[in-house]
Amino acid sequence: MKRIVARLWLWLIVAAAVYIVAAVIAGLGVRRHFDRGAVRVQAEVICVNVKHFDGYSTRVGRLGRVVKTPPRTEYTIHYVYSVKGERYEGSHVSSRVQPRIKAGSRITIEYAADKPSLSRMVVKSDAD
Repeated sequence: MKRIVARLWLWLIVAAAVYIVAAVIAGLGVRRHFDRGAVRVQAEVICVNVKHFDGYSTRVGRLGRVVKTPPRTEYTIHYVYSVKGERYEGSHVSSRVQPRIKAGSRITIEYAADKPSLSRMVVKSDAD
């Protein structure tokens, strides 16, 4: 029985490692497209989905220390933009969104020059 449990743990660790490596490689591929050149354009927000997550408490460790997670809200901004007459859709997930962003709003996004279907929202910092 111990051998079966050990093998299951080994397979779980290997699967997690493969997943992490694949995610890193995919992320580098997307970043490479933006490093080749990004074009800024205006996009129109088509909808903003809001999800509320309740906070929770859990006991951790041998002493039963209580760890509390605060409630949070996640915003998914869906937008459309055009490149050479072709319409594309994109989205941006954030836990911070300004109340002025709603359906019909105009936002600044950038898309990869060599692959217009890849886009990201330009988030303005406080210094801008």
